[in-house]
Amino acid sequence: MNPLDQPTPRTNAEIKSEPYTRFEQLFIDRSVPAQFARTLERELAAATAECLEQARLLGKSAEREADLLGKLERLERQAMKPTEETILVFAFRYALGRTSTAPGIVADHLIKQWANLAPHSRAQVKEEIRTAINRGDAGHPCDVETWREVLDQP
Repeated sequence: MNPLDQPTPRTNAEIKSEPYTRFEQLFIDRSVPAQFARTLERELAAATAECLEQARLLGKSAEREADLLGKLERLERQAMKPTEETILVFAFRYALGRTSTAPGIVADHLIKQWANLAPHSRAQVKEEIRTAINRGDAGHPCDVETWREVLDQP
């Protein structure tokens, strides 16, 4: 019988008053150490290969995570902060109906920042422009055309 298949002795009677482990028994029997060494070597090689594969997968995962974090940071830099968005909406409300350079400046900035505005802000701006145009309060005809460019935004 192969010593690896035998249960490890647990009592003094089983171990004959001398403690030893199953591995020590393998070294006592001279025909087994080579077999044990081969088995251990195979298991170690398999464990090493598995560790290397896990490290490779973790490396890819870490690269992907770093890429996503980089994209998120770029998006956060592009996105408007709530205060900036509020100031832009205030500027829009000031410029709507004015007969100065304010409508062109504010409309250009609105168009540049349109994708970064919150959906509710975009909807509110469009509604206020439509209302002002329908009431005839959107400024000179050239200003109305400027505001229509804002309305054309998605």
